Amino acid sequence: MIEIRPFSKITDFDDLNEFTDGQGFPRFDPRILPTIGVCVYDDNKKLCFAWLYLESSTVFAIIEWTITNPENTPKESYKSLQVAVKHLTGIALKLGYIRIMTSSNNKGLIRIYEKAGFIQTDEKVTQLLYKE
Repeated sequence: MIEIRPFSKITDFDDLNEFTDGQGFPRFDPRILPTIGVCVYDDNKKLCFAWLYLESSTVFAIIEWTITNPENTPKESYKSLQVAVKHLTGIALKLGYIRIMTSSNNKGLIRIYEKAGFIQTDEKVTQLLYKE
């Protein structure tokens, strides 16, 4: 049965790095991860991680850095991402945030967000990140 719990930098960070290595993504700097993050799992298998960034001066939030276990089946990835998106969206709404943004070029992930009530606002956008 798929369950969800808070992300722990102590017990989950090494697994996060294994996920990023397995997916071919750069590793995370733990300083960029917000306090609201989740681990979705089934039995003892960690399926995905995702985070919610809350802008403190507005009602705008961002769900970002979603990543799945490279050993997942497609169904495990789909179901676990659905759980993560629904959970983090619910947290943001309960806290009074009325706009929640994410970005992706993954068509499957985009469909998950659309089924959760998100709408596309831009296409063919390049994301830019300043990295010290």
